[in-house]
Amino acid sequence: MESKNMKPNEVTLVNVLTACARARDLRTVKRVHEYRDEHSFGFHLVLNTALMDAYCKCGCISLAKDLFEAMPVNNLFCWNILIKGYVEDSQYEKALLLFREMQFKGLNGDKVTNVSLLLACSN
Repeated sequence: MESKNMKPNEVTLVNVLTACARARDLRTVKRVHEYRDEHSFGFHLVLNTALMDAYCKCGCISLAKDLFEAMPVNNLFCWNILIKGYVEDSQYEKALLLFREMQFKGLNGDKVTNVSLLLACSN
């Protein structure tokens, strides 16, 4: 796209991140993150959650957590991505602590949260 002087928008970047997450392509995920920052996309909840999800699926939970903490708004989907990321990375205690923090902030979990918590507790 860039070679043809076309600028990707948020939807394009989300689709690229989804493909990168499936392929576990951390290098490209980081490039998309840099592109987002360099081109002043600002706060875009869907783009940021896709970025968090891609980092988690690539095994970079700390980068996902940094992004999560920098976001001005975290909805249940954001919390679930990070909780599930911790579980998939075998960081079960961190998943449970994050769930407690989520509850403290007044959010209730859903079925996705419960599945992640069950997996954390069973390990």
